[in-house]
Amino acid sequence: MVNQQPLCPAEIEILQELVQLSKTDWILESERQQRLSNRSLHHIVYQAGVVAGLPIPVHPYMLRRSGLYYRAALLLQTASLSLHECCLLWNYYATSSAVPASAQIDYQAINRKREETFLLTFNQVKAFSGISADENIIDYLLGAYLLFPRLQEIPKGYWLTPSHWRLKTLPKTSRTAFARIR
Repeated sequence: MVNQQPLCPAEIEILQELVQLSKTDWILESERQQRLSNRSLHHIVYQAGVVAGLPIPVHPYMLRRSGLYYRAALLLQTASLSLHECCLLWNYYATSSAVPASAQIDYQAINRKREETFLLTFNQVKAFSGISADENIIDYLLGAYLLFPRLQEIPKGYWLTPSHWRLKTLPKTSRTAFARIR
């Protein structure tokens, strides 16, 4: 099964505008108004990384995953959890092994409101992404700490995150709104 990345409302609006402007059946089209080939798309994304001065080669799959890492980081901002606390909560809820006494003390020190926020964040990322395996969801949450070590400094005005995004996730009916996109 392919892991499909759902779109947030801002992304849907941009795609709808592109559909309206397109003269063909393709949103991403070549100069000859044909479907953009995979090779061309990879080259365009790679060149964008070079122009941006990124130290590593960029490919389209990185863009797809980075959006979910970013969304997870935005949701974690409100939790005010450290990476250590996030790991403790994951181990407490998701593993069946005994928790060491030192970890029990650390776990008990976590404010219940922050614990609830962690669980809500976990479930929001799961609902938004459509990913069913909890192990994959925690990868995104923990990865958000690695990619955005200073969660409080993440810009809130980023175009993928309209102000109302935190309040709801994309309904499943919106996922099929682009039957024309191939």
